[in-house]
Amino acid sequence: MIKVSIIMSLHNAEIKILKESVKSILEQSYKDFEFIIVDDINSDKVISYLNEIIEKDKRVLLTKNKKNIGLTKSLIKGIQFAKGQYLARQDADDVSSRNRIEAQVNYLDRNPKTAILGTWYHEKTDYGYSRIKKPRNISSDLEKDLFLKNPICHSSSMFQRSLYNKTGGYNAKYKTCQDLDLWFKLSRVGKIAVVEKNLVDRNLTNSSLSLSYKSYYQVFNALRIRMKHLFKSRFSVRLFLLIIIGTIYHFLITLLLPPLRAIKLIFKM
Repeated sequence: MIKVSIIMSLHNAEIKILKESVKSILEQSYKDFEFIIVDDINSDKVISYLNEIIEKDKRVLLTKNKKNIGLTKSLIKGIQFAKGQYLARQDADDVSSRNRIEAQVNYLDRNPKTAILGTWYHEKTDYGYSRIKKPRNISSDLEKDLFLKNPICHSSSMFQRSLYNKTGGYNAKYKTCQDLDLWFKLSRVGKIAVVEKNLVDRNLTNSSLSLSYKSYYQVFNALRIRMKHLFKSRFSVRLFLLIIIGTIYHFLITLLLPPLRAIKLIFKM
């Protein structure tokens, strides 16, 4: 049985960063994995590159959508092909450190009650913002953090296939924040944890959802998901206030980001 299935979905991928992202997976120190790539409609240049890598590396499996179905449904489709005990994510914009998969497999093998595992990660943009996100590996704190922010970067995540199936997996109705909803569900059947090492570069590019007009939809979708899980769990005024504070904060950041980005780019010219 394959130990790890790594899932990536591509839509209008930028070939330069895609090559760097794929290379970071294929050159992992841990070798017992399959790499499932879902082509959710891309350029001929990207398709040609994907065909090259599946010829060179038999661990890569490519599945093609006939039309664009979005990230969530593509991830669900990719996982249907997966054979691994553990499921890991990688976005086409992001890059994993060489020992990322090895570190996460070792952690899950030693901590079988962990349902969802992230890592520290370096978040950066094309206009100069750069910060290493370092959530503390305390399961109870990480559970509470879900109501305020998302402490697990999607591209840093690894989760147990059996527990994923137990929760029903990704919810196809969520086009954004599908990871946040899944983390809530997984946190109810096991522990939430992070490897306290910087193992992923999260690159926010021009095409990233977080830097597009759709980010407003993302903020309100996160609010919707958090309120749903608040009422599914024990209602708490404190958690409710965290949700409201978090939503206001993320809305203001979304509102201010475009002008700040424009100013930064002007000064860089």
